[in-house]
Amino acid sequence: MSGGKQEGAAAMANLTVERVNVTEQVIEYLKSNIQRGIWKPGDRIASENELTAVLSVSRASVRHAIQQLIAVGVLESYQGKGTYVKTLPIETLNENFDHLYVNTEILQLMEFRTILEEASCRLAAERITGEGLHNLEFYYSRMKEVPRFSDEFIKYDMEFHMEILRATKNGIVVRSMEHVIQEIQRQQELLNTEAGVSRAIRYHGEILEALKRRDGNRAAEQMAEHLSQVYQVEDGSL
Repeated sequence: MSGGKQEGAAAMANLTVERVNVTEQVIEYLKSNIQRGIWKPGDRIASENELTAVLSVSRASVRHAIQQLIAVGVLESYQGKGTYVKTLPIETLNENFDHLYVNTEILQLMEFRTILEEASCRLAAERITGEGLHNLEFYYSRMKEVPRFSDEFIKYDMEFHMEILRATKNGIVVRSMEHVIQEIQRQQELLNTEAGVSRAIRYHGEILEALKRRDGNRAAEQMAEHLSQVYQVEDGSL
């Protein structure tokens, strides 16, 4: 590796470590406020803007911290209203804290999916068959028909994504996703919101139409936007 590339890789690694450390500090602040009773079950926590100002950190770090607490069932977010401590016994909340992801695994999984699925859309646009497009149409139609937030919705959502990966005709790509599919499904169960589900349906439709036109760049662009929205916390106070 050349000197320039080594320096670039080292800088990226430092940025990643720094972001992880700051995010963990924000998590500890939120955790402490909940465990000390400053924010009780059912209370609305401070907005992202307020937390950013109080802690002197970036909004990205605050958002990643909130995402992790939503993922483990400590917080819940409502579009237009803000983020609240779940109405659960404090003993249950403390148990949920034990499931916190290490080293911002939510962020890492989002990055993994974006790298893998964005590129796969470009390959799928070239290689997908009529049968593959038919399968995508079926999964998409079922997503629109089944109850939102149901296991069925998540199943068809995941099948839609897997069908795109299968369309690449690359077994390594498919197996890579199979290694993390259960974790993705678990995160979907925890992170889904009403607005998020509506956006997911819209993005899946856009991706499907792009693949029908063999427009890999458009499909990849919509996939990247979709995945960034999947992991975005709804906070109407922003």
